[in-house]
Amino acid sequence: MKSIKRMFAYADKRKGKLWGSIIFASLSVLLGVVTYLLVHRIIMMFTEQSSPALLNVSIFAVAILAALFFKTYLLGCALNLSHINAYTIIGELRKAIAEKLIRMPMGEIKKRTAGNIKMHMADDVESMEVVLAHMI
Repeated sequence: MKSIKRMFAYADKRKGKLWGSIIFASLSVLLGVVTYLLVHRIIMMFTEQSSPALLNVSIFAVAILAALFFKTYLLGCALNLSHINAYTIIGELRKAIAEKLIRMPMGEIKKRTAGNIKMHMADDVESMEVVLAHMI
């Protein structure tokens, strides 16, 4: 839990982009629900009337297409912001690890293999990308 708090301390500097990503993703989900409600309304028109006005159906169809377009656009914006945040945080984590490595005594560094150091600097930090970019 302590390491997660430290990791999100790097995210404090980017709260605006993080909140922007959350808001865009939420609006995208909301527009996804709106499309279903609009389709429901079209179905209700056909069940309530034997032949609904073509203009009414067309208006709802255009509204569905617009909602789907903006849903996709907002999701793209949300993912873009979250990936910018994720890779910026990952870069800062790698810099912090490198700075700590510089300050470590040479004897401690020699105890570790190059593969172990690479695992911490590259693999472990890169595994956080999924959490940072896709699950926040």
